[in-house]
Amino acid sequence: MANQPAGLAAGSGDWLSIHYAFTPTLESLLRYALAIVYWDGNAPISYNAVLWTMPLEMFGSLLVFAILYLCGLTPVRFAAYAVTLAVLVRHDSHLVTFVLGMMLADAYRCRWLQRGRDSRAGLGAGLGFAAAGVLLATGSAGTITDPPALSLVAACFVVAVVLSRRLAALFETALSRFLARMSFPLYLIHLVVICSAASWVYLGVASLGLSPTLCAVITQVFAVAGALLAATLFEPIERFAVQASRMFAAAVMTRIVPCS
Repeated sequence: MANQPAGLAAGSGDWLSIHYAFTPTLESLLRYALAIVYWDGNAPISYNAVLWTMPLEMFGSLLVFAILYLCGLTPVRFAAYAVTLAVLVRHDSHLVTFVLGMMLADAYRCRWLQRGRDSRAGLGAGLGFAAAGVLLATGSAGTITDPPALSLVAACFVVAVVLSRRLAALFETALSRFLARMSFPLYLIHLVVICSAASWVYLGVASLGLSPTLCAVITQVFAVAGALLAATLFEPIERFAVQASRMFAAAVMTRIVPCS
């Protein structure tokens, strides 16, 4: 890792240099990977800072399981959605995403959103939701940083795609499928590349006496190419993880209840 000297050289020590500011050990790696990462998103011994979302994903998943267990497909689930959503919005929580996701999944399973997918009305409604998502994301500099607003932006785009088959087709092209397949591996690996190879490249080109702008451009090009290469090499691991998760889910799910 060369991020600490690179951060100091680039004047970004307040961000780049804070990562990997500890001596790695096998014991701390195992503690972080098997335990700490699930409850402390800002652990000082974080081996990958992008995993700050893991506590949210863990508690969000437990929240979903709890609502499903307590309410199932009974009408009570709608009250549970509303109450839980209100509490989470009141506390400005990222977990709003999980409740909105449950609501969308419920509506999709019951085919409440797909009835006009092939019609002009469905296209118009989809474009309306997409426009609402764009406006919410760009209309105010402060809005998009708010967790409930972020969740609502994501929900708007999901609804837009579900409402219209034409809009969904944009995400079914070969390029879209490739980007979708690479998105999570790229998310997981990009910070490691920035803190290692890209930081090393920056120190190398900076030592040549090049202008700061040229150093930044060269480093950025290398960082993007390196992250894409690393993500491509990591993608089989991600694919295995998805397959293993689906096998586990299939083993524990005993029945599918039809929508009433």
